Amino acid sequence: MGKRKKRSGQDSRYDEESRQAFRRRADQDTLGYLKEIQEHLSILNDAEERELLVNNTFDGLGDVENTCLDADCTKILEGLAPHAGKENLLQLLGRLNHGERFGQVASNPFGSHMLGALLKALCNKSMEGTEEVVKGIVEFVASYLDDFLSDKYATHVLRQLLAVLSGRDVVQICKERQNPFKKDDARRSEEVVPEIVFPEDLKKLVDVVRSKEYQGWFLDGLISSTYSGPTLQAMIHACVSDRDLLEGLVLTLIGQYEDGEIDRESLCRKMSSTIPSHMMECIWQVSPEDVRTKLFKLLAADLPGLAADDIGNFSVQAMGRNATTHEQAGILVDNLGPQFSELLDSNRQYVVISVLNACSECQSHRKEVCKYLTDALQAMEMQKGGEEEQGNRAGIVEKLLCKGTRAQLGKHSSTRFSPFGCIILSTILKYPPDCNNAFLGGILRLNPTAVQQLAKDVGGAHVLETILQGPKYKTQKKNQLLENLDGVWSSIAKTAAGSRLVQNCFDLADARLKESITESIAKSEGQISNSRAGSILLSHLRISQFKHNKESWRKQGARHTRRTDDFLEAMEVGQPFNPVPESRADAEGNVEACQGGAVEEENPDVQAGDESGGEEGGVGCDPQNETTGGEEMEFHVDPSMFAADGAEEEENLGDGLGTLVDLLSNERTQKRKKDMEREEARVAKAAEKKKRKMSKSDAEGKKKKKKKKKQRKNDEGDGPDMVV
Repeated sequence: MGKRKKRSGQDSRYDEESRQAFRRRADQDTLGYLKEIQEHLSILNDAEERELLVNNTFDGLGDVENTCLDADCTKILEGLAPHAGKENLLQLLGRLNHGERFGQVASNPFGSHMLGALLKALCNKSMEGTEEVVKGIVEFVASYLDDFLSDKYATHVLRQLLAVLSGRDVVQICKERQNPFKKDDARRSEEVVPEIVFPEDLKKLVDVVRSKEYQGWFLDGLISSTYSGPTLQAMIHACVSDRDLLEGLVLTLIGQYEDGEIDRESLCRKMSSTIPSHMMECIWQVSPEDVRTKLFKLLAADLPGLAADDIGNFSVQAMGRNATTHEQAGILVDNLGPQFSELLDSNRQYVVISVLNACSECQSHRKEVCKYLTDALQAMEMQKGGEEEQGNRAGIVEKLLCKGTRAQLGKHSSTRFSPFGCIILSTILKYPPDCNNAFLGGILRLNPTAVQQLAKDVGGAHVLETILQGPKYKTQKKNQLLENLDGVWSSIAKTAAGSRLVQNCFDLADARLKESITESIAKSEGQISNSRAGSILLSHLRISQFKHNKESWRKQGARHTRRTDDFLEAMEVGQPFNPVPESRADAEGNVEACQGGAVEEENPDVQAGDESGGEEGGVGCDPQNETTGGEEMEFHVDPSMFAADGAEEEENLGDGLGTLVDLLSNERTQKRKKDMEREEARVAKAAEKKKRKMSKSDAEGKKKKKKKKKQRKNDEGDGPDMVV
């Protein structure tokens, strides 16, 4: 395989050899033999027998060069490769890695598939004893790396070789990352990346890419190539386990050579070009934290232009999906927030969603991003001649839900709400209440008809579900939504999203509303049971029991509610306790809360447009007056355990917190233990009662049986006398 940079006579000769190789065919005996093996393999079920058959087949291959270039033979060998043993795979790969034979097979349209299958099968084997063969292949590939990167068929072989070297299926990883809704590497904290299997061999390939021969226009051409671009992405994923190797490769690909500076214009061109933009998305996913922050700062001023670009906006979305620090989220909000109005008008909603998700993941700048979005929606309304007031929250929500559609909020229509608007609302409603005040208030101000219309929509159901599942929203606000939905439960449950919404409403409703929901769903059981989500809803509501015996249904529901309340009381003693207070004052506040004192909430729930003010966000508890099983449980905490002066303040505070946590844990354990004892006593009492009842019934049965037997004897005794 000649080097592409040196266009010599040898290259022309090799190209001619490649064209001749495409037309090569194995002899008929070999082809017939392989077809018989394929047929015999299809009827074998035992894995060991399959492996033995394939190993013997690989050992019996004679003319490897012609066989591995034949269209029919390579297809059969590709199917046999997964069943072959490690030794036979290494033997065949070693025979192929002779002279330029490996390059001829790799660049062949048929042989490349077979070679990729052999390397993929090797990935599933133990790598012990494979060093010599793998090293030989890497040395040949490194000598002609530019050809392997640029060739239409050899590039697939190189990607599979990278999978062998790294111990990861980088081919499949690159395919998965093409879906923008997939979680990226930066978000997958639970994903364990294995160590590189052959670090020296992988470094040898990376060093070739970082060499001076590749720098400049030649490397830019490889990045923009349809064949080498995806392969470079696979190389980036292969280096994830080695931070230094990954950082060096990433900096080289973005244009920083040695100690030079990154060309910002060149980087922007990469982000707004078709093939290089995919590589940039890959870099955002796996690059080290400091490198990612450096690139965020470098591109800060260019973010509005990139977000408006037809291709660059996908790179900006990748930046938002992979922002992991407060600083990175701040750069996105400061530079893209003022452009929300233009982005929404130009159908760049996904850019806005990525910024919102970045703020949610980093838990920062949530108030600022909500303010920018509110201003953008109000500006859009004013541009269209609207006379909405500056503080009209319902108008903001309606604008977001109906943008780009013919739907009208509050009027019955079959037109769906904007899916982008529903996603934006669902994301914002996961923020703390003091951040999304305008949007939450807008939904709560909707009339019952609009709320019911929102619940019947697929995206709107997710919006309401986010509010109902939000732990930081008051029960009063949730009950307000439940009352607005009462009477249309069967219409809501006709969709999968609606069925899940009704299920969440049922869990939050009181006994009266639960019965109303169940009765409404029971009337439309036939229509709702057609979907999987509907069947789950019917089972959750216990429709069969409700139809058979309503009184039994009510008792079981009350018993379930009582057990849930007991569990919550056992797990939460009064005010939610923060085990890691931020200051000494917070620690003393926790102690006061546990002793029954009233503690004012630091961040009370926002009224969301409710002028009445609402109820207090938390209810204090008095563990001293809390009774369990008729006994008083005393629980005292000395505030002096948190009092500390001088250098020992922090240490004593930690000791006091540990003591308090132990006391809380012991109290909960004792309470749960007593509850279990009461439950065991109740079960034993019921069993004893049932046993006595059965014993009494058995005694009465025996007595009746004895009486009948005696009566029968008397009847038999009277018979002869009557005859006489």
